Amino acid sequence: MYYNNRLNLNNMRILSAEKMMGVVVPMSTTMTKLEKSTAKIDTVVPAAQFSEAIEKAYRRERGRFAVQGFRKGRAPRFMIERVYGKDVFYDEAVDLIATEVLESAIKELEIETVGRPTLNVVKAVEGEDLELSYHVSLYPEVTLGQYKGVEIEKFTAPFAIERVQAEVERVQQAHARFSAVNRPIENGDRIIFDYKGRIGEEYFEGGSAEKAQLDIGSGQFIPGFEEGMIGIEVGQDREVPVTFPTEYHAEELAGKAAIFEVHVHEVLQKELPDINDDLAMDASEFDTLDEWKADIERKMREDAKRTEDNVLRNYALEAVVKNATFEVPDAMIESQMDAIMRDFAQRLAYQGINLGDYFQYAGISAEDMREQSREDATRRVQNQIVLDEITKVENITASEEEIAERIKEMAKQYNQPEDKFAATITDADKQYIGEDIAITKTLQFLVDNAVMVDPKPEEAEAEAAEEEK
Repeated sequence: MYYNNRLNLNNMRILSAEKMMGVVVPMSTTMTKLEKSTAKIDTVVPAAQFSEAIEKAYRRERGRFAVQGFRKGRAPRFMIERVYGKDVFYDEAVDLIATEVLESAIKELEIETVGRPTLNVVKAVEGEDLELSYHVSLYPEVTLGQYKGVEIEKFTAPFAIERVQAEVERVQQAHARFSAVNRPIENGDRIIFDYKGRIGEEYFEGGSAEKAQLDIGSGQFIPGFEEGMIGIEVGQDREVPVTFPTEYHAEELAGKAAIFEVHVHEVLQKELPDINDDLAMDASEFDTLDEWKADIERKMREDAKRTEDNVLRNYALEAVVKNATFEVPDAMIESQMDAIMRDFAQRLAYQGINLGDYFQYAGISAEDMREQSREDATRRVQNQIVLDEITKVENITASEEEIAERIKEMAKQYNQPEDKFAATITDADKQYIGEDIAITKTLQFLVDNAVMVDPKPEEAEAEAAEEEK
């Protein structure tokens, strides 16, 4: 989570290289710090530069004005001003220079801003100095408390060797084959059937399907339905009574007793492959069952170690943030809330779900959900501010070798040749990768310098219970 201090002002343009005016430097700049890491920057722009901006605004905008006796876009400036007012081009003129004025002021003041500044035009009269006032959010000044030697509770990620066999059996189930049998339905069978649901004599919407597939015992249907299918034979019709859960998503069905009329087309019996070398070769890159199990165990232990590292890093970071003193500007929190919403929308899109449809189904508005993310957004921003400060104070950086190794790992992850993938990495990408590596190193630095203490008794019991599972 990184913050870009590039300016992005409402109704203000970032001037391009083709601008005709020279660099606009305010003749005076003052800053007044306000609460919550915000400030007011007052600037004065020389009258000559404001006049130059007005003339440029006239040349850009004159085509929009109609003046009697002149073709559109041909009226001289004084005629347009006579008809539409002396200040007709002031807004555009301010628009043309305001961003550059603020950039110069920020450079002069040697500050770092975040978020979107707001502008107030204090005085704009041609022939006189232009006075502009900006309200900006500042990257917070941090006073670090103790960050070396903080106490954090010991944590060991649970790992049970039985999980290896459970994973093998899960894969065994995934490789099951089904063959048609001519007998009544038993638990574990896969069936092909028609169903039609009704309450009383009235069939309800969404309660019917033809040639549906269901694995008996999977719990896919409402409670009682799959148990009611056991014993039905191929070609047989039956009525299966059920009761919808009281918290069913369709309110009109919640808690209601219903009847499903079913007709069974096929009963398929599950046949599991033997757990042996053949299954290992089918399910993995290994030739033997022992090699496959060893690889599963290795990956599970690596996952447990990653979990352990993440938990300890979070413990350390939480303690360090509590010890630091700083004020977070609202702009940073709002920006992070926007990012959370964008990430959520992307995850839904990957699943083929429209964000608007999700809100309608979940019965929540975008504004409500965004507000619900405020606490998480605040915590993320606080964490990042403190991490950035410690990274700077401790001069923690990523080496070229570490960046190259990360790019190599990314190429493998995306299944691309290293050289071709590396060629797509820009300098900006490398900078981001370097920052990410540095932050990870800072988190580990906090853990390495922390004092481990035994967890509280109730937490130790919870950890033991987790290991039991």
